[in-house]
Amino acid sequence: MSQRGICIDCGSETTGPKFLRCKSCSNKHRAKDPEWRIKQASILAAMCRARKGDPVFRENCRKAAIKKTQSPEWKRNNIIAVRAMIPKRSHSPRWQAAKQRISQSLKEYFSIPENRQQLRARVNSPENISKHSGSNSATWQGGKSFEPYGIEFNRRLKSRIRQRDGFQCQRCGEPENGKAHDCHHIDYDKHNNTSLNLVTLCHPCHMRMNMRRDYWIDYFQSSQNPAIESMAV
Repeated sequence: MSQRGICIDCGSETTGPKFLRCKSCSNKHRAKDPEWRIKQASILAAMCRARKGDPVFRENCRKAAIKKTQSPEWKRNNIIAVRAMIPKRSHSPRWQAAKQRISQSLKEYFSIPENRQQLRARVNSPENISKHSGSNSATWQGGKSFEPYGIEFNRRLKSRIRQRDGFQCQRCGEPENGKAHDCHHIDYDKHNNTSLNLVTLCHPCHMRMNMRRDYWIDYFQSSQNPAIESMAV
């Protein structure tokens, strides 16, 4: 019977005495090396290119990607990465130029009436509505939007929150222009109507809050967000 070693990280048995770490700890240790990650990425890319026409391989890749993106650890790391990336990317000349090109191409495409009619017909079709409504929607939260608000969430409270925030959206800075902004519950709890849990948002930004809820909760609750400094009233 061959001897087994002890992993220096977790203390479990290794496959042999010459190995310092078990397989799991060894992969975690090597993943910290940028060169190893680049090498593994190139190997995986080559495998994907070689087996691109294999439907079974594509399906396995799709399932693996879905499983990865649903893990809490991946979501948490992705939030941190996105928050660190957005300020750098939004101010780079390359990013601004790309946004202008995309905007110009969309304006040219939808300036044609036929294209606008096709998009309107596709969006309003019964098949598309049923596909993205109710439990079929990507933002479905078990019917949470039908829950009633707390009795203290009234016009007076919303007016006080908007006045506290200077009648400006606390995400994009858009001021009110003839129409009152919305009051958003930071933790998405309709009965938590304390001033620290309410923030003023314009309607487009408020609609964004339906996606990536964990990210927006962390965004508004972070002490690094300047919009939080005026919330303690």
